[in-house]
Amino acid sequence: MLWFTHPPRTGGSSAWSVLERKAKRMGWRAHDSIDMDSPGPHRNDTWSWKHSKAWDALLDDLDVAAPTLILHHRQGMPGLSNLQLRTFLSRTKASLEAKGCSLLLATLMRAPLSRALSEAGTHNFVDEEEVRAYSLVSHDVQTRFLVSQQPKPKAFCDPEHLATSRYRQAHHRLMPTWCYHREAAPLAQATANLALYDLVGSRDELAAFLAATSAALGWPVSVGRVPLLAETQIRRGVSDGDALAVGEANQADTRLFTGMCAPAGPRACDAVRGLRSGARTAAWAALARERPYDKVIFWSTPSPMNAAVCALLEEYAEASGRSFTDADGQDAEVVCATHNVVSSSGLPVLAPPDKRTLQLVLLRTPLEQAVSEFYWYTALEQPKLGCRDYAQGLANGTASGAPCRLSVVPTEAEVAKWAKRFVKAALPMAPKQVLAALASEHPPFVLLHKQLAESVRKLGVRLGYRFAAAPKGRPLSQIGRAHV
Repeated sequence: MLWFTHPPRTGGSSAWSVLERKAKRMGWRAHDSIDMDSPGPHRNDTWSWKHSKAWDALLDDLDVAAPTLILHHRQGMPGLSNLQLRTFLSRTKASLEAKGCSLLLATLMRAPLSRALSEAGTHNFVDEEEVRAYSLVSHDVQTRFLVSQQPKPKAFCDPEHLATSRYRQAHHRLMPTWCYHREAAPLAQATANLALYDLVGSRDELAAFLAATSAALGWPVSVGRVPLLAETQIRRGVSDGDALAVGEANQADTRLFTGMCAPAGPRACDAVRGLRSGARTAAWAALARERPYDKVIFWSTPSPMNAAVCALLEEYAEASGRSFTDADGQDAEVVCATHNVVSSSGLPVLAPPDKRTLQLVLLRTPLEQAVSEFYWYTALEQPKLGCRDYAQGLANGTASGAPCRLSVVPTEAEVAKWAKRFVKAALPMAPKQVLAALASEHPPFVLLHKQLAESVRKLGVRLGYRFAAAPKGRPLSQIGRAHV
């Protein structure tokens, strides 16, 4: 079986036209994930691919003595971080090998600059300002595609809508300020997913990629004419400004591409992939060992970093195809329980004993919490202090990256007051009591505020997911010795 993943504007349509033509000549069955898409407004939200007739047809073709089929993996199905899809691939690989067959994963990549210009040109964005605007709101597409397949749309930040002269003339701005907020691309997870592929080709070496794929499938290696779609070709000059803007917007894609498809000559991608066969074997072995949790619960305690942890869990839920909620009274597969932990009475509801559950708790000392809460409320009441980012748990300093320097320093009496408030009102249990309450059926995974980046890395290992970026806790010593 050939599983061909097609990131947008990488020459995938041209490659698929050749692969599909050859498959028919060889008597193989061809399937396309675009036929498995869910209709209407729920597209790529519910991921209904497993309930489509097209998916059933693929399963029927697999359920024979010697399956011979190819799949065009693009829109309509999730990326390789989806837990259901990962389970399917692991089981399918084992099933095919038991029948004396094999599962071949192949994909294409393209230099980020030419890919971005090609995509912008598809929407008739050729003006420098339009191209740069499009780059800002549609960036690192190949990296995100390998993880989630379809990036989560942001309200009012649709690239095709924003990067037009008509929009700028009507609103007198390039784009809303909130669209400039850039979430880190999941480069580590994309790299891990890419290690599962047997062949990674370059759009600039399509013929070599198709020949290598044909050879791996036992087909004749001659590919004939490889048609390139007109809309994928770049028909304009590239200024230094364009190259710089696109490069800065697609740093994750650049690292991913240069790591796998460095321009070292013809068939460079195939050569690199061959050298990394050990990484591929290790990646599949790790996939076979995966045992996802049925439920993940983050028990929130008062901390400015709670929002950051919830954002990480939302990223994990989105990439893995799981439901997420951060609203009290609602249930999901990944839960950010924003209410205070006061007892274990609610555990049987949110953490049923018949499910494999991972519970999380973020802990810090009462003194650290007291000083943090002092700054939280002071910064919210006086935004001019320049530490609102820290107060909201979004960064370790001001928006410009400068250290957070508060002109208000709590006295010993104020620190004692906040510590008393924390112990009595916010969390009426000491950390050890919290752990005892949570340890009834599912021992918790503890995130340490002072070592949050390392805690998040270990959490990723536990979940089998590599987070795009780990928030950094703010140790008490960094707030300032004079503050304590």
